[in-house]
Amino acid sequence: MLVALSRDVERTISLKVIAKNESENSNFSFSKEIHSLLK
Repeated sequence: MLVALSRDVERTISLKVIAKNESENSNFSFSKEIHSLLK
């Protein structure tokens, strides 16, 4: 029971980390596009 719960928590955390990395990557590329437009 407890093991299954911890696995669910691990899965949720890893999904949140992946989502955070995805949003950071898109923000980074977005800011790079703005910089290239400002040049």
